[in-house]
Amino acid sequence: MKKSGGIIFILLLIIMVLGGYLVYDKVLSDKVPCDDNNKPTCNETITIDYEELSKFGKSDYNFVNSEYNSTHSIAVLSDGKVLIDFKDNLSNVSHAKDVIVFSGPGVNETAYILTNNGDVYKYEFSEKYEATKLDYTNISSIIRYKTRKANAGGCDYLILIDKDNQYTKLDSYCV
Repeated sequence: MKKSGGIIFILLLIIMVLGGYLVYDKVLSDKVPCDDNNKPTCNETITIDYEELSKFGKSDYNFVNSEYNSTHSIAVLSDGKVLIDFKDNLSNVSHAKDVIVFSGPGVNETAYILTNNGDVYKYEFSEKYEATKLDYTNISSIIRYKTRKANAGGCDYLILIDKDNQYTKLDSYCV
Protein backbone atom coordinates (compact mmCIF):
# COMPACT_ATOMS: atom_id res chain seq x y z
CA MET A 1 0.00 0.00 0.00
CA LYS A 2 2.84 2.33 0.86
CA LYS A 3 4.46 1.69 -2.54
CA SER A 4 1.31 2.53 -4.51
CA GLY A 5 0.87 5.75 -2.49
CA GLY A 6 4.40 6.81 -3.45
CA ILE A 7 3.76 6.08 -7.11
CA ILE A 8 0.51 8.05 -7.03
CA PHE A 9 2.32 10.97 -5.36
CA ILE A 10 5.02 10.94 -8.06
CA LEU A 11 2.41 10.78 -10.85
CA LEU A 12 0.47 13.69 -9.29
CA LEU A 13 3.69 15.67 -9.00
CA ILE A 14 4.51 15.07 -12.70
CA ILE A 15 0.98 16.08 -13.71
CA MET A 16 1.20 19.28 -11.65
CA VAL A 17 4.58 20.21 -13.16
CA LEU A 18 3.37 19.59 -16.72
CA GLY A 19 0.11 21.44 -16.01
CA GLY A 20 2.05 24.38 -14.56
CA TYR A 21 4.26 24.50 -17.63
CA LEU A 22 1.24 24.48 -19.97
CA VAL A 23 -0.46 27.27 -18.00
CA TYR A 24 2.72 29.36 -18.13
CA ASP A 25 3.39 28.67 -21.81
CA LYS A 26 -0.17 29.24 -23.05
CA VAL A 27 -1.49 31.87 -20.61
CA LEU A 28 1.18 33.69 -18.61
CA SER A 29 4.01 33.87 -21.14
CA ASP A 30 4.17 36.97 -23.36
CA LYS A 31 5.46 34.84 -26.24
CA VAL A 32 3.31 35.27 -29.36
CA PRO A 33 2.84 32.22 -31.58
CA CYS A 34 4.11 32.29 -35.16
CA ASP A 35 0.62 32.28 -36.65
CA ASP A 36 0.12 35.82 -35.23
CA ASN A 37 2.75 37.11 -37.71
CA ASN A 38 5.24 37.95 -34.98
CA LYS A 39 8.36 37.13 -37.02
CA PRO A 40 10.94 38.40 -34.52
CA THR A 41 9.56 36.06 -31.84
CA CYS A 42 9.18 32.93 -33.91
CA ASN A 43 12.00 33.55 -36.43
CA GLU A 44 9.76 32.35 -39.23
CA THR A 45 11.13 32.81 -42.73
CA ILE A 46 8.59 33.61 -45.41
CA THR A 47 9.45 33.02 -49.05
CA ILE A 48 7.44 35.02 -51.55
CA ASP A 49 6.75 33.56 -54.98
CA TYR A 50 6.92 36.60 -57.28
CA GLU A 51 5.75 34.61 -60.28
CA GLU A 52 2.58 33.84 -58.34
CA LEU A 53 2.19 37.53 -57.46
CA SER A 54 2.61 38.54 -61.10
CA LYS A 55 -0.61 36.64 -61.90
CA PHE A 56 -2.46 39.44 -60.06
CA GLY A 57 -0.86 42.11 -62.20
CA LYS A 58 2.40 43.20 -63.73
CA SER A 59 3.62 46.60 -64.92
CA ASP A 60 6.81 48.57 -65.53
CA TYR A 61 7.67 48.52 -61.83
CA ASN A 62 6.63 45.60 -59.65
CA PHE A 63 7.45 45.99 -55.99
CA VAL A 64 6.38 44.55 -52.69
CA ASN A 65 7.81 47.12 -50.31
CA SER A 66 8.28 50.85 -50.67
CA GLU A 67 8.70 54.02 -48.64
CA TYR A 68 8.03 57.62 -49.57
CA ASN A 69 8.59 61.00 -48.01
CA SER A 70 8.05 64.49 -49.38
CA THR A 71 11.15 64.40 -51.58
CA HIS A 72 12.13 60.77 -52.29
CA SER A 73 10.87 57.28 -52.89
CA ILE A 74 12.56 53.92 -52.61
CA ALA A 75 11.10 50.56 -53.58
CA VAL A 76 12.16 46.94 -53.25
CA LEU A 77 11.36 45.44 -56.64
CA SER A 78 10.08 41.90 -57.03
CA ASP A 79 13.49 40.84 -58.40
CA GLY A 80 15.26 42.09 -55.25
CA LYS A 81 16.70 45.26 -56.78
CA VAL A 82 16.17 48.65 -55.14
CA LEU A 83 14.64 51.49 -57.20
CA ILE A 84 15.36 55.11 -56.21
CA ASP A 85 12.88 57.88 -57.12
CA PHE A 86 11.67 55.79 -60.09
CA LYS A 87 14.94 56.74 -61.84
CA ASP A 88 17.57 54.09 -61.27
CA ASN A 89 18.47 51.02 -59.22
CA LEU A 90 21.13 50.88 -56.56
CA SER A 91 24.13 49.37 -58.31
CA ASN A 92 25.45 47.25 -55.45
CA VAL A 93 22.35 45.89 -53.69
CA SER A 94 20.52 42.76 -54.77
CA HIS A 95 18.15 40.36 -53.07
CA ALA A 96 16.63 43.16 -50.95
CA LYS A 97 13.62 42.26 -48.85
CA ASP A 98 12.89 45.35 -46.73
CA VAL A 99 13.54 49.08 -46.66
CA ILE A 100 12.94 51.92 -44.23
CA VAL A 101 13.42 55.62 -44.96
CA PHE A 102 14.67 57.25 -41.81
CA SER A 103 14.66 61.03 -41.64
CA GLY A 104 13.79 63.63 -39.07
CA PRO A 105 14.91 66.96 -37.67
CA GLY A 106 18.67 67.24 -38.00
CA VAL A 107 18.95 63.84 -39.66
CA ASN A 108 19.88 63.30 -43.32
CA GLU A 109 17.33 61.51 -45.46
CA THR A 110 18.63 57.98 -45.32
CA ALA A 111 17.28 54.63 -46.40
CA TYR A 112 18.27 51.40 -44.71
CA ILE A 113 17.94 48.24 -46.76
CA LEU A 114 17.83 44.65 -45.50
CA THR A 115 18.73 41.80 -47.86
CA ASN A 116 17.55 38.20 -47.82
CA ASN A 117 20.93 36.99 -46.56
CA GLY A 118 20.79 39.30 -43.51
CA ASP A 119 23.05 42.15 -44.68
CA VAL A 120 22.17 45.79 -44.02
CA TYR A 121 22.92 48.70 -46.37
CA LYS A 122 22.67 52.46 -45.86
CA TYR A 123 21.76 54.80 -48.72
CA GLU A 124 21.87 58.58 -48.39
CA PHE A 125 19.73 59.95 -51.21
CA SER A 126 21.85 61.46 -53.99
CA GLU A 127 22.50 61.05 -57.69
CA LYS A 128 25.04 58.37 -56.82
CA TYR A 129 23.13 55.08 -56.91
CA GLU A 130 25.32 53.08 -54.56
CA ALA A 131 24.68 52.07 -50.96
CA THR A 132 27.16 51.48 -48.17
CA LYS A 133 27.20 48.01 -46.66
CA LEU A 134 27.11 48.21 -42.87
CA ASP A 135 28.89 45.87 -40.50
CA TYR A 136 25.80 43.85 -39.50
CA THR A 137 25.08 40.28 -40.54
CA ASN A 138 22.52 37.62 -39.76
CA ILE A 139 19.72 40.23 -39.47
CA SER A 140 16.17 38.93 -39.87
CA SER A 141 14.15 42.15 -39.41
CA ILE A 142 14.51 45.90 -39.47
CA ILE A 143 11.83 47.93 -37.67
CA ARG A 144 11.02 51.50 -36.71
CA TYR A 145 10.20 51.91 -33.03
CA LYS A 146 8.60 55.16 -31.82
CA THR A 147 8.18 56.59 -28.33
CA ARG A 148 6.02 59.64 -27.61
CA LYS A 149 5.12 61.73 -24.56
CA ALA A 150 1.66 63.20 -24.09
CA ASN A 151 1.64 66.83 -25.31
CA ALA A 152 5.37 66.67 -26.09
CA GLY A 153 7.88 65.19 -28.50
CA GLY A 154 9.40 61.78 -28.63
CA CYS A 155 12.00 59.60 -30.29
CA ASP A 156 12.20 57.37 -33.35
CA TYR A 157 14.56 54.42 -33.31
CA LEU A 158 15.67 52.12 -36.09
CA ILE A 159 16.12 48.63 -34.64
CA LEU A 160 17.78 45.56 -36.13
CA ILE A 161 16.68 42.14 -34.95
CA ASP A 162 19.03 39.28 -35.69
CA LYS A 163 18.24 35.61 -36.14
CA ASP A 164 19.06 34.99 -32.46
CA ASN A 165 16.38 37.56 -31.51
CA GLN A 166 18.96 40.12 -30.32
CA TYR A 167 17.94 43.80 -30.72
CA THR A 168 20.42 46.49 -31.81
CA LYS A 169 19.79 50.24 -32.23
CA LEU A 170 21.00 51.29 -35.68
CA ASP A 171 19.89 54.94 -35.73
CA SER A 172 17.69 57.37 -33.79
CA TYR A 173 16.49 60.95 -33.42
CA CYS A 174 14.37 62.78 -30.88
CA VAL A 175 12.24 65.93 -31.06
